Amino acid sequence: MGAIDSPTPLKLTIGQYAQMAEAGVFAPGARVELIEGSIYEMPPIGSLHAGTVDRIGRELTLRLGRR
Repeated sequence: MGAIDSPTPLKLTIGQYAQMAEAGVFAPGARVELIEGSIYEMPPIGSLHAGTVDRIGRELTLRLGRR
């Protein structure tokens, strides 16, 4: 009996990921990210995260203006 090879994960390129998105592989509004060649489903942004992003955006706008 021969040895059984373990499956090897397929690492995607950014181009392949973009082609998948353009082809409609992901559901509309799907929260997915390509991280080091693997696709991860991401949880919705929580209120703490959203509030922090808003505060940082306002602060940057005040400090940098239209630069």
